[in-house]
Parts: sequence; C-alpha cells; structure tokens
Amino acid sequence: MGDKNYCHSDRVKRAEESSCKARKEDPSAALAMTVLGVIFCILLSSCGFRPVYQNTNTVTGGVSVLNSIWIDTIPNEAGLELRNALIDRFYNRGTPEKPPYRLKITLIENARDLIIRRDSTTTRTQLVMTANYVLTETETAKVIESGSMRAVSAYNILSSQYTTQVTLDEARHQVLTELADKITLRMAVVAGR
Repeated sequence: MGDKNYCHSDRVKRAEESSCKARKEDPSAALAMTVLGVIFCILLSSCGFRPVYQNTNTVTGGVSVLNSIWIDTIPNEAGLELRNALIDRFYNRGTPEKPPYRLKITLIENARDLIIRRDSTTTRTQLVMTANYVLTETETAKVIESGSMRAVSAYNILSSQYTTQVTLDEARHQVLTELADKITLRMAVVAGR
C-alpha cells in the first residue's frame, strides 16, 4: 500500500514539474492570453454591456438611475422597514426633488405552519411576503412596469414567547431585505432602459 502512494505522489510530482517547465519555456503563451483577455474586454464594453450587479447609483455618468424614482409610503411596520431599505439603496445623494417616476408597493404577508406536533402545536412556521409593485410616470400616470416579488423565510416557535417574537422579527427582516434587493435590481434594469 505504501508503494501505491509513493507511485501516485511520484506521478503527481512529475506532472507538476512538466507543467512548470511548459510555463517557463513558453512566455509567448502567457502574453497571447493577456492580449486575448484585453481584446475581449474591449469588445465587450463596446457592445454596450453593463454588469447588472454594478453599483446602481452610478449607472450613467455618475447620475443615479434609481434616484429618478420616488418611493410611495408603504402601510404598516413591515412596509416602513421595506421603504427605508429601498431609500437606503435608491438615494445615496438625498431624495429627489422632482422624480420622473413613482413606485407604489403593496405588501402581503402570509404565515404557514410547517411542522405540527401530534398535540397540534406548531414548532416551525414559514413566512412568505409578496410585494406587488407598480412603476408609473409621475406626470402622466402611465404604467411603466408592474409585477410582484416574493421572498420566503422560516422561523421556530419556541416555548418562550419573547424568543419566538425575536425569531419572527429576524425572519421578517431577512425577507424584507431580500425583497428590497430584488426590487432595487428590477428598478435599476427598468429605469436604466
């Protein structure tokens, strides 16, 4: 068994050495790969390609695309948290004075029991939040985009009411953060057109 390991490690060592020799002997291959990489980047940028996950606050010439969208008030505590998360993502340079677009969001929260004991008590619940949104032009009220985003999380129901409330609050925060990220990405794509 020791001979097999020795032979295997000897083969690996020889393969590594030959790979190193090939790299040392042919510097033109590295140069060619670098040149091809640069050409690829130039061609990609000249076709109008923009990474979707880039900093959306400077999509076009330092002017925020998202800063052109006003976010309407969203009812209830979860709506307030979602709106604040969106404001943090949309307005890095302050709120817009006369935005050309208006975003209206309606939140729907549902809870569904996942694990139920024999005595009919629930020990785990799934939290589902759906954000229905409508993006309109401010002056004409013409609908630019409408749709819905959905996010799901789950939390444990424990014997302590306080601990259960803390886990519910954390699950709600996770869901709202996910919704804010999804809405921000969608609005950046729509407003950037």
